[in-house]
Order: sequence, then C-alpha cells, then structure tokens
Amino acid sequence: MATLADLLRLEGGAFVGYPQMPNKTVPQPQGGYAEGFLSSATGIPQKPNMSVLNPNEAAYLKGRQAGEPVGIAAMALPFAAPAALATAKALAPKAGMMAENYMVKQGMMPSIVPPSVANEMGMATTLPTDDIFKQAVANTPTARITNEGLYINLMRKQKPEQAMTESVRSGVFYLPEGSPSMKHYGGSTSYGGTEKIIGETLYKNPLFVKGATGGKAPEAAYAQLTDKNQLKALQDDIFSILNTDQGSVKTIIDGKTIDSPVAQRIIRLGGKPEAFIDNMQSKLLSQQQALKKASKEEVLDGVSEYDIAKMDLDSTLQMIDEAKSYIGKKINTRPANLVNVEEFLSKYAPDLTDYASYIIDNSKKGNQLRYALQEAAVAQKVRDAGYDAVIGQSKGKKGPFISEVFDVRESHYPNQYGNFQLNPKFEEMYQNAPTRRELLQEQINKIE
Repeated sequence: MATLADLLRLEGGAFVGYPQMPNKTVPQPQGGYAEGFLSSATGIPQKPNMSVLNPNEAAYLKGRQAGEPVGIAAMALPFAAPAALATAKALAPKAGMMAENYMVKQGMMPSIVPPSVANEMGMATTLPTDDIFKQAVANTPTARITNEGLYINLMRKQKPEQAMTESVRSGVFYLPEGSPSMKHYGGSTSYGGTEKIIGETLYKNPLFVKGATGGKAPEAAYAQLTDKNQLKALQDDIFSILNTDQGSVKTIIDGKTIDSPVAQRIIRLGGKPEAFIDNMQSKLLSQQQALKKASKEEVLDGVSEYDIAKMDLDSTLQMIDEAKSYIGKKINTRPANLVNVEEFLSKYAPDLTDYASYIIDNSKKGNQLRYALQEAAVAQKVRDAGYDAVIGQSKGKKGPFISEVFDVRESHYPNQYGNFQLNPKFEEMYQNAPTRRELLQEQINKIE
C-alpha cells in the first residue's frame, strides 16, 4: 500500500508540497530544521553521527522530533497502491496539502512570525498594565499573557498572489483566530481572499488602542502617538491626493517639483529654456520701448503709467531669469498623482519612499489607496516609537476583546508555507541580538 509519506517522496526525491520553514527569513541550510522535519515526516532514516553541540545539526534533530507526529499521521492514511502509483503527480500535491493542514492545526508549521523569532530580537517585554488590556486578553480565547509577552493565535485571508509580496502598508493585518469578523474577508470585497494564513506569534511591546476592524485601530494609534490635529492633517493630505485630477501632470526639474507657469511653458516648448528666452525677446523689446514712452502722470491713485510699464518689464525680466536658471537641468513631467504620493511617503512613511508606483498599482479598488497611505504612515509612526504591533480592542457582551492586530514587524505578506519577511528594522534587531547560546555562555562565564 502506498502511503501519504510515499506520495510526498515521489518524483525523484522531490518533496512535493513541502512547506519551507523559515530561519531569519532565508531558506534553511542542508541539515537544518526543515530537512530534519521533512525526513521524519516522510519516513527517511535519521542522518548518522548528528550532534546537538552543532547548531545546525541540533536544528535538524529538533526538526525530526517535530516531524514524527506528521509521519505517524501520514502512515495512517494509506492509498491503494495501483491508483497511487498511476496518478502520483495528481495526488502528491493533495497529499502535501493534507500534511500542511495537519501541521498548521498542530502548531508545527508557523505561518507568521513565530514566537522563537520574536524572542530572539532582543526586544524588552513591555505589555500594557491596565485592566482593559487584561480583560481583552482574557476574552480572546487564543491570547495569553506570559513573562515573554503576549502570545496569540492569529489568522488572515489574502489573495494567493499576495503571498510574499511587499505589503503596501509596510505591515500586515490579522484577526484573532476564530474571530467572527473573518467572514467579511473572503475576497468578495476589496479586502481579503481565499488563501488562509494561521499561526501563533508573540508580541513584546504592542501599542494597545480602542478600535474595531476597518481601520479604526490604526487611526487611534496615530492619534495616541501624536494628537487629533496631526491625525486630521494626515487625513487632509490623503484626501488632497485622492482629489488630484486624473491625467494631470507636474513639472519636475532636476528631480524637484516646480509649480511655475514658466516651467510649464518650457515643457510645452520641448523642455528647452533657451526656446522660452528666445520667444520672450520680442515682448521684452516692446516693453522696454513702452517704458521709455510712458508718462509719469498718475492714472490711478499713486500709480502712474510709467509704474505700470515698469512692473510689466520687471515681470518679463524675472521670467527670463527663471528660465536661465533652468538651462542645463533635466526638465520633464510626471503624473501628478504619482508625485503627490511620493511626497506623502517621504513626509509620513520614509520606509516606503520608493514604493509610490507599487502602492498606487495595488490600491485601485474602492478606498484601498486611502487606507494604504494612512496605514503606511501609521506603521512608520508605530515602528519609530518602538512598538511591534497595534492591537485594537472592541467591547462585546462579555467586555473588551482583541478585535484586530496590525503587525508592523512584517514587510511582506506571509504565505501558507511558513515564510515571512521582516521589516529591515526588525531584521537588523534579529540578526544583531545575542543568540540563546551566547546568552548561556555569558551566564557560564559569570559563574566561572
């Protein structure tokens, strides 16, 4: 009888449907946790001469321990040998999916930033101490407070094509696993999708605010970190972008936006300041002659014909001088909407300064652009303040509960196979933090 484990080993030893296990957001080296997990789950014998003193081999052995229940479960799901062998390519992905679902359910396959990674960032644990936070955690079945921080099982639904692509918000939204609000994120609207992401994570220093799903928690977070006036200023800037006329352009000179009639006219003349200056010569000459003939008698109270002619000439000379200042510089136009988003990101979310086109291209439905910009600004403000997430709470029949989580550690949307990518700030924290082995050695050195 061919088993599920057999199917997972088909096609020349390739692990069909194998979920990659992340280690500092890059693929595991040979002999690491992932290989250990797979070898155990698929019935491959353990490698000889493995030592727990070697970090990579220790990870391999730990992976084998985690993979044993999967391997046992797989052996309990036999398929008829002839049918399995005849349709191996068709069945293997299905088998992989069954194993994957089992691992997610059993907590053996992290689908978001796992607690082990959070613990190794070197971030101090600073949880809210107020009673509302404690009640909200108590009323959220998948959440619990520990000395390490807030453990919580989360879930999100996203479009399959979003997996491991950059988040337009530079953070990722989740709901507590089992939340009834998940029914609104099946993909029928502008948000959510058919791909389900489930996993446990750990937050060390979350910002706790009052706010339900739908953008209210991030708004509250921004107001809490700044004030209501600054939140309004942020939103006014966003609505200004949304009200930009489609098809309008802005003049750019050496990379800087120039809002000038002279620059705009130079663009119409092929971007050549010299052509503008040449065109102005006849006007300049006529104004110079008019000034010579102008009377100094008042035509208005305190204003003579000469004064008016002098102002006209000065204005023309200023335009010519402005045009001369553009000679030798790169002059072009760009879509006004794109330029406005770039300037917004530079002001409110510098981590995403180079992502204006990406955000616009991926925020074309409904109110997506409005909230993408707002929440990108919120994520930046929250990270800069030293928090790792925004946790929103709402009030139900039993009291407050956790309604939504905005994880600002993640720069990309996760995928179903346990892959995630940290924001550069948190990646640096993770890479530079002392490992548990180093901390243990430090304690040993103190004893000695």
